[in-house]
Amino acid sequence: MEEPTYVEYKAPDFYGMYNENDLSIEILEESYRDFKIEVPHIVGLKDKRVEDKINEDMRMRLQDLIDDKTVDGIFVTPRANFANIISIAVTLYADEYETMEELTLNYELINGTRLNFEDIFITQDNVKSIVSKGFYELLSKSMYHEGLLSDDEKNQIAYPDENELYKLVQGFMAQQDKSFIITPERLEINYGKYTAPISLLSIKDDVAIYNRFQTDESLYARDDIGFKNIFNFVDARLYHEFEILKFGYLENNFWYEIAMRPSYAQGITDPLPQEVEERYKSFVKEYQKKYEEEIEAYRKVAKDNPDKFYIYLAKPFVSVFSIDEYTGSEWKYYYTNLVTANEDTIFLEMSYSAYEDTYRDEIVEAYRNQYYYLNDGAMIDSTLVQENGIPYQDERVTEKTNYGTKLYNDVTGKEVTKLEDIFYENSNYINAINELVEEKLKIRGYLEKEIIDFFSDVAYDLEGTNIRVTSSYHGNVTIMVNLSEMRNFTDMKILEK
Repeated sequence: MEEPTYVEYKAPDFYGMYNENDLSIEILEESYRDFKIEVPHIVGLKDKRVEDKINEDMRMRLQDLIDDKTVDGIFVTPRANFANIISIAVTLYADEYETMEELTLNYELINGTRLNFEDIFITQDNVKSIVSKGFYELLSKSMYHEGLLSDDEKNQIAYPDENELYKLVQGFMAQQDKSFIITPERLEINYGKYTAPISLLSIKDDVAIYNRFQTDESLYARDDIGFKNIFNFVDARLYHEFEILKFGYLENNFWYEIAMRPSYAQGITDPLPQEVEERYKSFVKEYQKKYEEEIEAYRKVAKDNPDKFYIYLAKPFVSVFSIDEYTGSEWKYYYTNLVTANEDTIFLEMSYSAYEDTYRDEIVEAYRNQYYYLNDGAMIDSTLVQENGIPYQDERVTEKTNYGTKLYNDVTGKEVTKLEDIFYENSNYINAINELVEEKLKIRGYLEKEIIDFFSDVAYDLEGTNIRVTSSYHGNVTIMVNLSEMRNFTDMKILEK
């Protein structure tokens, strides 16, 4: 393999992007002396000599950490796998949990050498002041959490013990082998019992780690494991919690995202039967094409209108439709050949100037903030907030949304819109629906005659998992019945046998 050529490194751009490595960091369970220990193990480099070198060095350092201790547990946590580097935290508990020691494993993946603390920075000019600020802020926060500062004082300037701060900074800087963890979002420096987190964004003009070890030629055997084009200073580990996540710029004036959380069957934690799971996964694979087709259509719109900017976000929630029944001692679940899709899309059209002065930052912030995952994906709309905190609609933006639940057959992939597709033709399902409607009418206070009049002229429509029962009595009165409320399951031809 040819020696890769280095790209000149410089401070990362606020709007720039990085790639995760196409590398797996596995955690193996191995026996060492009389103990079972966790051992980190990387897989995926083209150069197996470099891969073996790193794996052997990590194993050796772990064994050195154990030494002659009586091990209670070793826990390995991969923290970074990007920009041709890895960073792994190891915590060891020993002597009946009386002892806790930490080990940090940091490597560049070109030659397999250990990553030095100095490699993180463009120059060493500001390193000591960065370390000092990190420990200063840590000690200030510790004063509040230890009760040395009141709630009223927590937002005021706190002055930690200068002698303690001096010892921490001097001690850390004097180490030959400094202990640290690097992630795409922050740097963590360790000394003694202290760990000081430092935001990379706060020191971005000094950071070289995003591109110091970049190469023209890929170091990896595959190119489909890690996420690509992630905004700098964003730790994308949470992105891996999505079943489907695709995002990025298209045509220079179009940003898109498809984000789908994994969900097999609502309310059921047990594994799906294999056949049901296979059908579900096959459906999801085809279902996402619906959004890819929409993205392609909007991409053409963007290409034809280079003076405008477009944002498309799709956040569907798909699950196997199941019905539960309480038998008196336990709940029984019946799987169906139906899939519910809670469809949630938003499309924004705006002037290019609106994108440049507002929505460019809105996109970056949506992916940089930790609430990204909690909200099932990016949260961007035409609502802005004034300086006084009052929200208002941005008149420069046209917004189209689509919300609603649809029902699909997971075999044919077609939307189910008729009751005849769910119930057997000769079954008593209309009477079963009417019984549920009657109960709901009584709860509303309907008298017997009013209930009879209600059923004198009714229509039944399927809307997602709901049956809309509409009566012309006293105008259009509507009662909704969910399929999950149905009690006579033998009427349904959608249940798994």
